[in-house]
Amino acid sequence: IYSLAFENNFIQNDQTWYVSRIMAYISGISSLVALATAWLLTITPLPASFFWPGVLLPAVVLSMLTGASKFLFFDTQICTEPLWYIDADSPPVAAQSCEIGESSVFGIASVAAYFFCTVLICFRSPQKRMLDENWGKR
Repeated sequence: IYSLAFENNFIQNDQTWYVSRIMAYISGISSLVALATAWLLTITPLPASFFWPGVLLPAVVLSMLTGASKFLFFDTQICTEPLWYIDADSPPVAAQSCEIGESSVFGIASVAAYFFCTVLICFRSPQKRMLDENWGKR
């Protein structure tokens, strides 16, 4: 059970929950763009010299930055403020302990994976090759 102060401070008035949700949507959408671009570069003859640095790299960097920024918005005030009721008749108390949830651990792991992908994308981009015009002809 939580107090009315919790609802007023963290659900109605706190914009960080709203902004974090927007950051999660941006991160998810740009991840899907990066995934689609990587698959299209693999199975179609798209010009990698344009799509690699122009679409794939910005999508992965945007996913990484918006995924990491979700953690910057949250505060420990939800753990330290007297917002929680033990039962309906008791006064509000602060939480006894706070720990990172499973979804936060997966969020941190995804940011690490995006960073690794960014390093791999920047490490070596595909180079344009000279093709043999007579290849495959008899």
